[in-house]
Amino acid sequence: SILLLTSDGITEATLNPVNPVTGSSSDGSTSTSSRLESSGLWQLLLQEPAPFDLSNFLARIRERTNPIQEDDQTLVSLEVL
Repeated sequence: SILLLTSDGITEATLNPVNPVTGSSSDGSTSTSSRLESSGLWQLLLQEPAPFDLSNFLARIRERTNPIQEDDQTLVSLEVL
């Protein structure tokens, strides 16, 4: 069982533009204002291979989110119990 505690700092993170063919980020353009949101976080969690690796999961979130956020939101808490 996994209990996932998050803050709006992670669910409101701005996503990088993603190439639908390769699944990778584009050339760094920030023309999108899409947010990760709870559903996006859940989708990333479902894509994680077993056994769950918190370091890998956080790395995947960092890959998909813009390192420069528009507001003061930060990734505050992600715990696996």
